[in-house]
Amino acid sequence: MLASSTMEEPQGQSVNNLTKTATASSNTLMDEDEFHQKMAKKKLPKLPSSISFSPAGLLHMTFHFGVSSVLQELMKDEEDPDSILLTGVSAGCLCATAIKMKVDLDVLMKKVQDVSLVKVADYKNVSLVDELEKFLPNSIKEACGGTEGNVFEDYDMDMFQQRCTGLRIGICHRRTKLYRRDEENKAFCYVGEFRDADDLVAACILSSYVPISTGPLRGKNSSKHGAIARANTRVKEMEALGLVKIFGKDEPVVGRKSMTRKVKLVPSRKFRESYIDGAFGHCLPVTADDTLLVCPFYVSHEQNNLIAPTCECKHNGRKRLWLKILPKELRFVDSSISMCDCNVDSVKLGLSRRATDEDVAYQFNTGRGLVLKHFGMEEEDLKK
Repeated sequence: MLASSTMEEPQGQSVNNLTKTATASSNTLMDEDEFHQKMAKKKLPKLPSSISFSPAGLLHMTFHFGVSSVLQELMKDEEDPDSILLTGVSAGCLCATAIKMKVDLDVLMKKVQDVSLVKVADYKNVSLVDELEKFLPNSIKEACGGTEGNVFEDYDMDMFQQRCTGLRIGICHRRTKLYRRDEENKAFCYVGEFRDADDLVAACILSSYVPISTGPLRGKNSSKHGAIARANTRVKEMEALGLVKIFGKDEPVVGRKSMTRKVKLVPSRKFRESYIDGAFGHCLPVTADDTLLVCPFYVSHEQNNLIAPTCECKHNGRKRLWLKILPKELRFVDSSISMCDCNVDSVKLGLSRRATDEDVAYQFNTGRGLVLKHFGMEEEDLKK
């Protein structure tokens, strides 16, 4: 609401009528060009051609939701929203999907919070990706016209295909990540085309799958949880069709001689699924010169637009030493997310199962406030 709506209404006229009268009178005092220039200034800012969501975790996903709540509003003002490329990695893939598919963010955030409560109640026996599989398919299909009476299977396929244009879900090729020792990153792949909504859900599940943490240790061979097995089957089908591509090269994974060096591969019983959490391949994928990066952690990135919290501690080599001595296969490829005191404390809070409602609200408001500041906007600008 505008600030004027809280004032007393003048006698005989409404606030809206006064606004229209003032606008009409002002138009007579300026020529047509000046009027159009003035009206153009009131338009919402134009979005960049590419936006990337980093990994986050359950708690820090609310930061992404805060940013997404603004971006989803700005998308409505875009002339060609399908041309904007949205990339999501790990937890960030949910927000990228929600914006493109026009899923209700309030409902989705509530469901994610409910999942976190289930995880807290039974941490050892609950698989987050299996819980994700319970509500994400219906949320996407409902946004595309599906009805509950038909179990949302009557969704508009043409609408789905149009909305998923420009959507990329980042995943990490597991064997390549473990066996390559050169600097060229060929482990990070993405899915940018989907046959149906279930394909999109499968890509999101594998992009969010970290063994033990968000899903079962045994992956698709787990006897208790089946989401990874179903997602792996789907993604392998897409791989065979050439829909899974290597990031930066845009080459299909299928048909390549090998994703690894000439080494003796570990038997399949130990390497169960081909793809895991995209964060192991890349945390901050840049797809264009004007890529807007969204990250709930402090990032030392200088070349691109960035929406991230401000770090309050000093950065030095000592704070990153433990990251440098890790085996290469355990490191994230993008080291822009430095392990300073602020980020360590933030990660600890995200991993702890004691996050309060105040923590969640703070993360959401921080993300929303930073994106508004980035575009030079105020809350009232979205309500006009």
